[in-house]
Amino acid sequence: MARILYLSVFLYPFAGGASKSMIPLLSALRRNGHEIVTVNGGPHVTHGREASTNRDGYLALMTDRPIERARQLFESFRPDVVFTQSWGSVEAIELAERHAVDTICFVIDLFLLMPEAAPARLRTDYEHNRAVHRRASVVVSNSLFTQRKVRELLGVESELVYPVIDRDEHLVVGPRDPIYLKYTFHLVPVGGRWTWLLSTARYHLYRDDGCAPAA
Repeated sequence: MARILYLSVFLYPFAGGASKSMIPLLSALRRNGHEIVTVNGGPHVTHGREASTNRDGYLALMTDRPIERARQLFESFRPDVVFTQSWGSVEAIELAERHAVDTICFVIDLFLLMPEAAPARLRTDYEHNRAVHRRASVVVSNSLFTQRKVRELLGVESELVYPVIDRDEHLVVGPRDPIYLKYTFHLVPVGGRWTWLLSTARYHLYRDDGCAPAA
């Protein structure tokens, strides 16, 4: 069985679309016998301290310095493969390369690959980002549209894996944790042109006892 390190900016303690599709996949891999450790975070998540949770069946670490923490795990955990997606994927692929470890990069948005899809305030080197993504061992797209754009932008054929959704998470059968609605904009193709559409993103906060300070 494989030792899998998931490294990205977002996963815990909140759960947006990216997290809600990745967590069920990681949990399923853990149930099938693979070892899983995830690292994510930043000052907006941990406020200067490391925290952890195993509520989804694997060890999840949240830290202000995810890349530095991942470097330590390459020595102690010794992953066979690195999973990454979205924010932090460039750094994750480069770090895995330095340790001669394969990477599976899930492309769930195009923020890092083309300026038209990114928030106006984002300052990044798109050419560098695309070059790094091309070096991923496997690229996975979450839709036919994304797969086509990956082909155009990166010149690689990506695997198509639709978002993994835990149906039970969306069935209301009784009292639930507090739900917070946040308005977001999504860039979508309409009539051959890029158009920003307003929508709501569903976020729910994990209970305090789900993300305890790491020992």
